[in-house]
Amino acid sequence: SSAQAVTSFSVIIMFPLTYLSNAMVPTSTLPGWLKAFVRNNPISHIVDGCRYLLDGTATGSAEDVRTAIVGSLLVLAVMAPSTVIRYQRRNA
Repeated sequence: SSAQAVTSFSVIIMFPLTYLSNAMVPTSTLPGWLKAFVRNNPISHIVDGCRYLLDGTATGSAEDVRTAIVGSLLVLAVMAPSTVIRYQRRNA
């Protein structure tokens, strides 16, 4: 219902996804059950794609870059219109 609520919701979603990704530690050092989650975490794909673009020698690949870009565009395509519609209804 407010900008603070939207911000709080996004932080609640992004913090666990970030900490349960390969952004902080290598996937090879994780226990088996966590490796399975980290390999399917969208943040891990974004991190791998960025590492590949910046370093070129990381375990990421061009596929990770494509996945990161397409995933980001999909989130933007869904959330931007819904946010604008919600804002217009609230302030109309």
